[in-house]
Amino acid sequence: MAQSAILLSTYNGEKYLKQQLDSLENQTDQKWDLIVRDDGSEDDTLAILKKYQDKTAHKVIFMEDHLKYGAAGSFLALLEAAVELNYDYLFFCDQDDVWKPFKLETSIKKINEVAAENNQESVLVHSDLEIVDEHLKTIYPSMWLASGTNPRNNKINNYLVENNVTGCTLALNKQAADLIVRISRAANKKKLVMHDWWSALIVSAFGRVAFIQETLVLYRQHSKNTIGLNKKNLISMLTEKYVKDKNFTLNNAVNQAQEIRKYLDECRFENEEAEQLIIGYSTILNQPPVKRLRFLNKYHLRKTGAVKNLGFILLMLLKRRRK
Repeated sequence: MAQSAILLSTYNGEKYLKQQLDSLENQTDQKWDLIVRDDGSEDDTLAILKKYQDKTAHKVIFMEDHLKYGAAGSFLALLEAAVELNYDYLFFCDQDDVWKPFKLETSIKKINEVAAENNQESVLVHSDLEIVDEHLKTIYPSMWLASGTNPRNNKINNYLVENNVTGCTLALNKQAADLIVRISRAANKKKLVMHDWWSALIVSAFGRVAFIQETLVLYRQHSKNTIGLNKKNLISMLTEKYVKDKNFTLNNAVNQAQEIRKYLDECRFENEEAEQLIIGYSTILNQPPVKRLRFLNKYHLRKTGAVKNLGFILLMLLKRRRK
């Protein structure tokens, strides 16, 4: 059996899908299977995939549940299916990007290095991306630099409040995939923000999140991106829509902590500080503003960047108390 599973979720992806499939074929590591789940495409996406299946030397497995989950639910369903097949490494794959030839090889090497240093526990790795336009022309050579992302913020206190992992760069070892699936089975999927944030949050609590400084993906920006690069300035952050969006994200970030807390009630967790963080953040909106601020300061819960962090603290202090 191939050692890696590439998990591809598609939805009306006919325009760019072939280029992504070609980039998989060009990987320097060729020990992989492709597991595909379509979320209800109405274009030629499925026809392109079937044609690809007929010509590739790789095994292509289709999930055909005929349900519509959205991006997060679709990728978590793919991950659960792949875990049942017992792959060593698992990779999330978007339909409209292009992988650089050494993406698999570099990610697996990093996973193994981190696992060896940390008693073979759960490991998630992710990388920088090169932002390109519809024609693969470079817009930004580094997404991290363009967005002000700091991948060194990779602990549980970071991932409780924000995400710096882009799903199409994410790679997991078997232990991390098993862990995410186990916790996700008991979780309310409607309370999760995105599969990449959820995965990073879980692994940062129970294992290790590591980063690769290289850009391993050409990340295509176009009008139909589910989530793209959004650069905000101070003025845009004061708009009603922005505040509404951030309020929604804060609610879901707290909800994610509550979903992980369900798992803590059933398992022995040796990291006492992380446990207190999860429990405390899951109930932070039930507390008065002064206690919220004390909790944020005690555990160094901060957003990356002064402006983002100021907005986060103000929103946290002004948000109505949950009952």
